[in-house]
Amino acid sequence: MAGLAGMAKAIEITFSDINKHIMHIRSLQEKLLTGLQTGVENLSVNGPLGQQRICHNLNVSVNDVEGEAITLRLDLAGITVATGSACASQGLQPNYIMMATGRSFTQSHGSIRFTLSRLTTTEEIDYTIQMFSEIIKKLREISPLK
Repeated sequence: MAGLAGMAKAIEITFSDINKHIMHIRSLQEKLLTGLQTGVENLSVNGPLGQQRICHNLNVSVNDVEGEAITLRLDLAGITVATGSACASQGLQPNYIMMATGRSFTQSHGSIRFTLSRLTTTEEIDYTIQMFSEIIKKLREISPLK
């Protein structure tokens, strides 16, 4: 009985003010996207834009840079991201979801997925934008893909 009461309270907390949380997350997503597009040339958004996109996910492709290299550099900066799409993980194989949506082999390998939550802060978004831009610039300087 105690477990059920605890679960009921957890659900109540999770879904209280959900519209407020969605609006907050969507504003962070828009800030992140705008910052990435401003700071990085040849960046493509994977998936729909605006209200058609789920608010907690942003997937972008970066030309001329390997996603794994981006992921490792961001990790060293304290930022956790994933490569490819949320519905498939294939290691170093090109992501079949990305390829099916018309992305090239190199765009598939340069795909990065950011995940946001109601706990994500504006300061974290600002830091991510700054580090992502710096990392892409450095990786493009040494990239054999260009």
